[in-house]
Amino acid sequence: TLISGDPQPEVATAIGIWRCGNCRQPLSPGAQVTVLLRPDAASPLPLNGETDRVNLLQGKLLEVSFRGSQVRIEVAAAEDTVLRFELPARSAAALPARGGPVALHIDPAGVDVLADHNIHPNMRS
Repeated sequence: TLISGDPQPEVATAIGIWRCGNCRQPLSPGAQVTVLLRPDAASPLPLNGETDRVNLLQGKLLEVSFRGSQVRIEVAAAEDTVLRFELPARSAAALPARGGPVALHIDPAGVDVLADHNIHPNMRS
């Protein structure tokens, strides 16, 4: 899933603030970038838990699909942003019912920041 944002030590986007665990490119402040969230980097969080706002995705759970050892979920993080993630099947018990609010932590190792000129327009969510 790809999301546009401005680079900082932490990149602010319309759906959250993202810390990159393994950024590969030097980026200058003010440059437009795209944040890549790996589909296997998410883990569910309790909605009432104390959490760091960085690498926290909150939204509405749209879909849950069981695929053997994996669960594929779709989350509406904003009106026009639907994100897809693959979770270990054991995580399914921590998910709300479809249509309910969901909170996910995105592992910084699964976040990358890319310069916008490296992204094909069809790759955006």
